[in-house]
Amino acid sequence: MDITMNKIRESNFELLRIFAIVGVVVLHSSSYFFQSYENNGLFWNILFHILHAIFIPSVNVFLIITGYFMCNKNSVSVKKPILLYIQNTIFFIGLYVVSLIKADKIFSIKSMVFRFLPSSWFLVIYIVLFLIIPFINIGIVYLKKKYFKLFLGVCLFFFSFYATGIDIIQSFMTRIQINGGGELIGYSPIGQKGSQEGYTIVNFVLMYLCGGYIRKTDLELKSKYCLLFILINTFLIFLWIKFDYTVGEEYCNPLVILNAILIFLYFKNMKIQSKIINKFAAACFTVYIFHIPLLFRIPKDFCYGRKLLAIPKYCLIVIGIYGICWFVHEIYNATVNRFLDKMIFVRHDFIISNGLDRG
Repeated sequence: MDITMNKIRESNFELLRIFAIVGVVVLHSSSYFFQSYENNGLFWNILFHILHAIFIPSVNVFLIITGYFMCNKNSVSVKKPILLYIQNTIFFIGLYVVSLIKADKIFSIKSMVFRFLPSSWFLVIYIVLFLIIPFINIGIVYLKKKYFKLFLGVCLFFFSFYATGIDIIQSFMTRIQINGGGELIGYSPIGQKGSQEGYTIVNFVLMYLCGGYIRKTDLELKSKYCLLFILINTFLIFLWIKFDYTVGEEYCNPLVILNAILIFLYFKNMKIQSKIINKFAAACFTVYIFHIPLLFRIPKDFCYGRKLLAIPKYCLIVIGIYGICWFVHEIYNATVNRFLDKMIFVRHDFIISNGLDRG
């Protein structure tokens, strides 16, 4: 999540990255803390759904950032996804060793081997996206704006509107038990079993194209209108989630995609330069891979009880998780990264190119 920006980092986009990764933490932690309280009162129910309505675009925001900053690249460095994989693997092996020392788990070769496999769906698909970026960019760079707009519109129709429509029908059939509530096999343009809630390379490429379109056309919207539309759209997502939680939270949901674009445009309008923001944003990937183990160390009923204290306690948890992850990131950079910089495969990089930069 830190491989898409220029060497001179623009702090408004770094702040956006912080917002997005905090959103990911909020989505996971609110499910962990509040989903079990949903039936215990209106307050917990509304709090859970409001948090999800606000932050569900977070993953899409990361992908739009990637498209915006990478859409003009003719080549990518294989070193960067390798380093992300190494960091992910080291963290999971480290957590496994800690659990062995604490006797929480018993050592097995199978468990150790699985620590070397990238178990994060986001990391796996993101690395695939990153490696095919030069070839996607051929279309972005060489299509005229009107044809790129047409291409993006077709993709949005089939992979967002149409795919979500099929999921809505599927959800409706399940609710009223039409056809036994069975799956609509083969109707979605994304896959045999539907959109998979946007957890696919299709949605990653779609969001990347949105970022590329914003960059190519220099798309802008005044901040006041961005905020207005974000508020309206968030309310609509809230209602949708209340009515149909699964489809409402799909990453390919048109409203979720729209909010991700609006949030990006709002931060794009900012003019900020801050070393502090940039320093904290550098820990985004560490936050992503390390926040779940930290979260599971906190009792699930920690925020439960007096409603006035629930939100402050929850904010402290999110801030605390980010702070710990940032500290871990700094230690990792000062130790492991310094060691990796001396290794041959890091010093001698391998480039994937679309060939267009060779004339």
